[in-house]
Amino acid sequence: MVTNRVPFTLRSLLCVASFTLAVVFVAQPAAAQPPVYINQTSCVSGTCVTGGFLQTINVNCGAGQTLGGALAQIADRDGPNLINVSGTCTAGTNINGFNRLTIQGPGAFDLSGGQSLAFFGSRTINLNRLTLIHGNGLSLQDSSLTLTDVAVQNSVGNGISVAGASSLLLNGDASAISITNSAGDGIAVRSGSTIDLSGTVTISGSGSGGIFMRGGTTRMSAGDSGLIDITNNAGGGISGDDFSVLNIFNGSAPATIHNNGGPGIAMFGGGLDISGNVLVNGNLTTGVPPDWPFPVGDVLIIGGGGSFGDGAQITAGGSLPAVAVLNGGLFLGGATVSGAGGISLQGGSKLLAIGTNSISALTCDVSSWTSGDLGPVGSNNCGNGAPSGATGATGATGATGATGATGATGVNGATGATGAPGLPGATGATGATGIATTESWNSFFAGPLAGTSIGGFLTPDTPITLKRVQAAAQTPPAGCTTPAQVIVTDGTAPRTISLALSAIVNDTGPQSLNYPAGAPIYILTTPPTGCATVPANVNVVVQYRSR
Repeated sequence: MVTNRVPFTLRSLLCVASFTLAVVFVAQPAAAQPPVYINQTSCVSGTCVTGGFLQTINVNCGAGQTLGGALAQIADRDGPNLINVSGTCTAGTNINGFNRLTIQGPGAFDLSGGQSLAFFGSRTINLNRLTLIHGNGLSLQDSSLTLTDVAVQNSVGNGISVAGASSLLLNGDASAISITNSAGDGIAVRSGSTIDLSGTVTISGSGSGGIFMRGGTTRMSAGDSGLIDITNNAGGGISGDDFSVLNIFNGSAPATIHNNGGPGIAMFGGGLDISGNVLVNGNLTTGVPPDWPFPVGDVLIIGGGGSFGDGAQITAGGSLPAVAVLNGGLFLGGATVSGAGGISLQGGSKLLAIGTNSISALTCDVSSWTSGDLGPVGSNNCGNGAPSGATGATGATGATGATGATGATGVNGATGATGAPGLPGATGATGATGIATTESWNSFFAGPLAGTSIGGFLTPDTPITLKRVQAAAQTPPAGCTTPAQVIVTDGTAPRTISLALSAIVNDTGPQSLNYPAGAPIYILTTPPTGCATVPANVNVVVQYRSR
């Protein structure tokens, strides 16, 4: 069996740079007078609070004061406390273990190099009326923040990095939020973290993607008077892998994802649910590489599922699909899909439609199909209902019975009456079933495993059982925080197996994972983090048997 390695990863299609969690520790100012700690009982009312806060500290960065100096003066880190910032601060700060803390302007942080405002293990943090310029913007690790009237501009990496099960609310209901001109992603969401966008929020001009998720969740709603606008990002609008989730529920105000270099939305193995006044159009401005093996649209779903409800509009430019689905599921419940390419279903994909939809065109390969009330459709080669399965193999022919012995020749006499026909001979026994043999499927990942990569795919004609996955790295990993993973999957959780690359030779040991006939199976790799040496030139062998 020969497989062709896909020559670039999904992230290279989207032109989205790798998301690297980098925290730069900056020098803190000289210590203030030793604080007198009040009772750490989180006083929230009574005589211990003045104006709603335990302490109110003013910081004038124009006079040489710093945010780090103000933090050193806080006696009770559990708050509530208030820091007023004025002028332009030039020192990044690590904020570790503070709760119920408000930092408000009008003020700015113009950071050099890789400095940032970095929050660790902090809860109920509010940033109001602040501008962050240059540096590494804002980062969260195991923290919860709310931004109001905040602008993040010209970051040298990601504008905002959210990791370690953190949560971030971009509250644009009263004043607009903007993340513009980041060199990396506008917002990167990882490791079980969640971001919420509300009201008026703009993410534009990123050198990579507008929002990138790896095992994260993004929820957004412009409400009835806001505007969520994700536009002009070089690598794409919103993308997610590692079972990320995207939810957009809008009222009368719009959420627009448009004029991005890659797809407006790209979900790899995750899920999306969109309804209300949501418009996805005019993306893929940098085009599609000519050797990319799958259809690509303004919305791309690979190995996951997506839902578009009432009010959602997806419009493609040129001949490309508006929605392209590979080995995934799509639900339409009142959506409009327009453009010459319409919807493309490939690799065993399914479309279920209810309500009033409008679809400009439908294209299916032989393994994909649709069901339900599609509504008005232009050109359509998709069948309604699941396709017939493949014809089973013909059973073996039984053995021929033995020939009886020839009798002796008698004397010629008168011709006697015709005798009755003799009984048929016994049917011979069926031969024993042959011994099942193991087959192998090989894929080679050339070069360092620096991103998510599809090594190859197999569509079996008959049901198979995966018996073992082995991987050999010509350049073994060293010093990795999180190892690279080899993943074999048909896009469903029960039929997904992972092998961590932690040595030269890696082996899952004996397995028994059943796959149905006709379902595409993929070999993927995901990159490691924190490595001194990134594994490279990895050969993967998948052993399986036909059932």
